[in-house]
Amino acid sequence: MFIFSPMKSLFLSEYKHLSNLFVPVLMMGILTALSGVSLHWLIIGTGLSAAIISIIIKRFHCFKPTAWLLIFLLGGYTLTTGYLKAIHTPTLAYPLYDLDFKGKITEKSLTTEPQKIIVSDVHFLNRIGEITPEKIKLTYPKSEPVLSVGDTITVRGFLRPPMPSVYPYSYDERHRLFLEGIGAVGQIREVLSVHTHPSEKQKSASVRSSIAERLRALIPDETAQIAIPLTIGDQSVVSPRLYHLFRKAGITHMLSVSGFHLSLLAAFVFLLIRSVLSFFPVIVERTSTKKIAAIVALICSTAYIFISGLQIPAVRSWVMLTIVLIALMFDRNAISVRSLSIAAFLILIVNPPLILNIGFQLSFMAVLVLTTLYQPLRHFIWPNKPIGFPGRFMKGILGFILVDALITLATTPLTIYHFNQYALYSCIGNVLTGTLMSFWIMPMLFIGLVLMPFGCDAIFIKGAALGLEYVISVCEMIDHWPKAITIVPSFSTGALLCMIGGIMVLCLLKTHLRWMGIPIILTGIIVAVIEPKPDLMIGDKGSTIAIRQTDGHLSFLKISPNDYTARIWLLKNGEEYLPELPRPFLPDSIVIKGKQIAFSDTTCSSADICFLPVPNPRQRNAYPLYHPDNRMIYIRPTKIIVKTL
Repeated sequence: MFIFSPMKSLFLSEYKHLSNLFVPVLMMGILTALSGVSLHWLIIGTGLSAAIISIIIKRFHCFKPTAWLLIFLLGGYTLTTGYLKAIHTPTLAYPLYDLDFKGKITEKSLTTEPQKIIVSDVHFLNRIGEITPEKIKLTYPKSEPVLSVGDTITVRGFLRPPMPSVYPYSYDERHRLFLEGIGAVGQIREVLSVHTHPSEKQKSASVRSSIAERLRALIPDETAQIAIPLTIGDQSVVSPRLYHLFRKAGITHMLSVSGFHLSLLAAFVFLLIRSVLSFFPVIVERTSTKKIAAIVALICSTAYIFISGLQIPAVRSWVMLTIVLIALMFDRNAISVRSLSIAAFLILIVNPPLILNIGFQLSFMAVLVLTTLYQPLRHFIWPNKPIGFPGRFMKGILGFILVDALITLATTPLTIYHFNQYALYSCIGNVLTGTLMSFWIMPMLFIGLVLMPFGCDAIFIKGAALGLEYVISVCEMIDHWPKAITIVPSFSTGALLCMIGGIMVLCLLKTHLRWMGIPIILTGIIVAVIEPKPDLMIGDKGSTIAIRQTDGHLSFLKISPNDYTARIWLLKNGEEYLPELPRPFLPDSIVIKGKQIAFSDTTCSSADICFLPVPNPRQRNAYPLYHPDNRMIYIRPTKIIVKTL
């Protein structure tokens, strides 16, 4: 009884803030449905958790608040299950060569070579009876003829099914495109005909193209490659060299229209309008300048996302920003966990699988830690107000460093999980460029956009270009520093969820129970380090085979000519791909951890397991080598486990 008494009071105190957990529990339900867990196991696990909490607190009325958690959990599960069943994505069964087909272009990147488009209403012209996807993703390597949104095209080309994951927990093209309704990808080899139809999307695309051309005309090409993503949201114009530099500096988030840029725009407009209105005492006395500024900022940010092409990351950030500005209009706390929860709730009930989007995950975690941890840490580090300009200036710089440190700590598990890379000097890169981006580049670009229809934009666009040149110089400086990009081995989804769950506990709980988040985070890190990795990997229909050596590095027994699978395997193993990798010959058998693995009939009878180049091998412990799916083999002292991806 003495043991449970402190825990009881802590749990009762947390009930006052139970609403903070509703959206995280909704996310748990969505992830549970996406992972394929059955409903009855979900109900059993939730019921046991509620019962344990009730026993600790010794108050059965706690079933009322925990019932709300159960509603959000089951609601997320049910909503996602229904959403997945409603998706109709006919998928191509096998590659088709020399295929004639037609369709209507619904999306297009702004690159001219190669042109990248998404086509809907697809009809095959010379392969009657084949499974026809409703949407396909195509690349056209030529710049002429120019394909535009709204065009109906007839083309000859190649289509293939989306590729599955080639390594545990790696990018799954098949799953992602399935959720987007895309059933095939391919390349156009010849455009047979183009029929142009005017549409609203086409008009929008032409406005965005005009903005891009204006930027290219006013400023050098390299700075225009950064200004274009910041204004119209098209990252495809960024050269590989620039992307490489920004990646090493840890500031690739500056190459897209994100919540960061929308927030900068809204803050700039808000402060500008309030400053202008403060010169008119009549307006200040009769109205609330804060509310007027919030309305204008909302209008400007809405116009900005339309100019940027209504990209999903921008729309997602706009929802959060809209809630913040509406809270300002009604004199409520704008930056709070409640605002973040409402924004995440609205986004996820419309599109539950969006929780798998890296942009959603990064923005949610960044805003969460800033909302909950920044103020307490700032007051802990600087308990007293700074005196004089030097003190305020130093506090501002240290505050910026604290913001970057919190965002980095919260998003590092996600970036490593998705990209297997970590920018070692990202904090330095953000400190050296973030202030300039916030107070010079974005305001100049925004003023230039507003004045562009009147031809008065040149001085502002060129002013922004000066700042962008400085940003590029910082990236070039960091590029010469050692180990700017560190490749980190992949880890399981379970380890990631453990780390993210620990961060949420640390941020959302209000009592001393929040410190339980630290051991949860450490548990996730330990699991990521010690979890087993495959000892033998067979992929690309048997044309790529690799074994794990005793030092953990991969050694290839066979490599496919396109090397895609080898690249992913090395990246996920924390190694850098080398183009000069040898093309070895497959031996008849190998020994891994004392177990013999055979690849030939002559050695199969004496081996522990065989992979043979026949469709249905009859030998004991034999598997087909040229299997369409990727397989990971784990060698245990008593057994060999073969997992198919």
